[in-house]
Amino acid sequence: MGWLFVYGMSLVSVSAAGMASIRIFAQPNTTPERMEFSIFLLFIATLSAVSAYYGIRVLKFKRKVAIL
Repeated sequence: MGWLFVYGMSLVSVSAAGMASIRIFAQPNTTPERMEFSIFLLFIATLSAVSAYYGIRVLKFKRKVAIL
């Protein structure tokens, strides 16, 4: 279940960063509203990347309990 969270957050982070990059650099006629939304997408990408990183750290240091 934990790795599903990590993969999901990674997908959200990559897609938000990609959409923001396309909106900033590839689309002509960038208006201030589009720029603000693109910055918001970059913020979401950063938050998602940090959540994925924390998820990886939790899964890496999780204690494995032997079933007897």
